[in-house]
Amino acid sequence: MSIELGPVSDWIAAIGSIATAVVAWIAFLAWRTQLRGASKHAAAAEIAESAQLLRYHFYDARSSLIFAGEFPESYHAARDHTDVDKANAYAYVYERRFKAFSPRILRAWELRAKAGALLSDDVADALGLLARIADRLRSFFEQAVDMVRDGKDLVAQYPDQDWVKLVRSSVRVDPQERTDPYSQEFEAAFEKLKTSLTPYL
Repeated sequence: MSIELGPVSDWIAAIGSIATAVVAWIAFLAWRTQLRGASKHAAAAEIAESAQLLRYHFYDARSSLIFAGEFPESYHAARDHTDVDKANAYAYVYERRFKAFSPRILRAWELRAKAGALLSDDVADALGLLARIADRLRSFFEQAVDMVRDGKDLVAQYPDQDWVKLVRSSVRVDPQERTDPYSQEFEAAFEKLKTSLTPYL
């Protein structure tokens, strides 16, 4: 009994077709892996840029230098200012500063979904922590305004003077110093996010 194998040329053509298909499949897998890597890199770069912008605005909003133009015109028009007048003026300044800052916080919150979907839960968690710390500035601003409204004498009688120092150092800071507790907490969270992003950049 004999088996017809057919012409050698047919076998060579068949093997060539199989080899071509295998090479094409390997190339496809490599391309898909490369594309996934590029997507992760792009996502990590976007998150890193957003975090850096958040950091810049974080210190801009807390700048110890308040220009005269930041206060309402009515504040400049009056000669004598009560504690309530001063509190209203600072509330005006802080509200405008936080309004300019808040879109950066919102963007960080939005990017958590991309971080979790394309990168890792660690990146998403680190970004969320940074946004939460930044968002606390709103509360510090409100506390600082309340202190101005209460006046120096009453504030001096507050039972928790450490909290008074914390609030004051949190709302007004030299961007070059960053030695206050609030800045250090923010910087620690920022470094944690950078570390979690490193494998993707």
